[in-house]
Amino acid sequence: MSLNSEEYLLKTLAEYNEEIGRLEEQEPSGELIEALANRGNVLSMLELYSSSLDDLKYAAALTEEIETDPGTFIYVHTALGKMCGQLGLDAAPHLRKAAEKLDKLNGTARHFDSKRAVRTCMDSSDLLIEEDEETALIYLNKTIELTSGKTDPWMENCRISALFDIGNIEFDSERYDDAL
Repeated sequence: MSLNSEEYLLKTLAEYNEEIGRLEEQEPSGELIEALANRGNVLSMLELYSSSLDDLKYAAALTEEIETDPGTFIYVHTALGKMCGQLGLDAAPHLRKAAEKLDKLNGTARHFDSKRAVRTCMDSSDLLIEEDEETALIYLNKTIELTSGKTDPWMENCRISALFDIGNIEFDSERYDDAL
C-alpha cells in the first residue's frame, strides 16, 4: 500500500522529530542544523507555518554558533527568508545573511545542484527586488554566473529573466548606461 503525500509528510516529520530529539541530547552540530531546516520545510508543506518558522529560526541561529558548509548555510537562511516572505514578514535580513556566502554557491554545493541553485537565486531576488535592490543584484548576478554557458531552454530563460531584472533595477536607479 502506497502512502499519499500527507501520510508521507507525516511519516517524514516523525522521523525528523526522532532524529532531532536524538541530536539535541548532544552538542549542537551541523547535523542538527540540517535536520531542523529539513523539518522546517516539512512543517511548511504541512501548512504548520509557526512551527516551521521556529525550526528555521533555530537552525539559522545555530549557523552563527557552529561552522557549517556554505550550501547548508545558504539553504537554512534562504529557507527562512522564503518562509518569512510567505508569511508577510521581512525576508531581507535572512536573504542578506545567505548572500554573505553566495560566492561559494557553484551548482555542486551541498543541497544545490545547478538548477536548484539558480531557482534559489531567482526566488530570493524576487523577494528582495522591491525592498533591497543591492542584495537582489547579488542574487541576480549569481544567476547570470550559474547560467553562463548553459544551453538548455530553462537555464537560458532564467538568464534572460535575470538580465531583464538587472536592467530594470539599473534603470529605476537612473543608472541608464548600466541598464543597457
